[in-house]
Amino acid sequence: MAGPLRTRLLAFGVAAVLLTLLDLVWLGYIAADLYRRELGVLLADPPRPGAAVAFYLLFVAGLVHFVVLPALARGGGGVRRAVGSGAFFGLVAYATWDLTNLAVLDGFPASLVPVDLAWGAALAASVSGLTTLVVRRLERPPREAARPARESAADVWFDLRFRDLDAFGHVYHAEYLTFLDEARTGWFRRVLELDDPGSYVVARVEIDYRSSLALDDEGVTVRHAVERTGRTSLTLRETMLARGGRTVAQARVVVVLRDRATGEPRALTEQERERCASHAVAGTA
Repeated sequence: MAGPLRTRLLAFGVAAVLLTLLDLVWLGYIAADLYRRELGVLLADPPRPGAAVAFYLLFVAGLVHFVVLPALARGGGGVRRAVGSGAFFGLVAYATWDLTNLAVLDGFPASLVPVDLAWGAALAASVSGLTTLVVRRLERPPREAARPARESAADVWFDLRFRDLDAFGHVYHAEYLTFLDEARTGWFRRVLELDDPGSYVVARVEIDYRSSLALDDEGVTVRHAVERTGRTSLTLRETMLARGGRTVAQARVVVVLRDRATGEPRALTEQERERCASHAVAGTA
């Protein structure tokens, strides 16, 4: 089954179950006496199941199409967006019924309108948020499968956090540099055994942004290779990869080694040169 179709059907099934259960609890137990008292003779006895089923199917289809699927899309805002949009969708849908009845039916209780509108908004918000959460959990690949294959033990994976996002739902461009900096610190510690970040300084950074990152990407891998080794400096090629190996950024960074005692640049040792050579860009070693 195609991915988008599978997602649509899964979302529809989850939303239909949730909506039916929640609305049955509301109508059958919590607010049963309220509706019976306020609507009185307007209530059909017994209810007409065909019309009820048709409403639920249409309501769920609209909720999935206009709220859940956009929230599930890359950069769509996820659960938070689904809850907000779902509440508005439910308010509009229930207002159509309540306000139309209030306008054209004699004896329709105005006191019922705010209660029903509040329930419609709460119901749709709950169903939308829970459906988005469940579908994301069910369709999320195993964490290791989401990460690009590691070419080196020095590759570093970072989980994306909500605070990394900008107003558009994308990872803020400056956070790319933070990820690269943290990964570089780890690379120097593991490859060159330089545990003290004060033993080197960044002299130059060039970065090309290739693709946007959203929270749905879950994380990024940073990969390093040595492009050039000088007397006191080395030039690193740093690549950020999202799930599936998609390149999101490429950087070229010049780092100068530093004598902590004098604060002056220091020459690389032979051992450090050998380790750099083992991580050299193909064809430059």
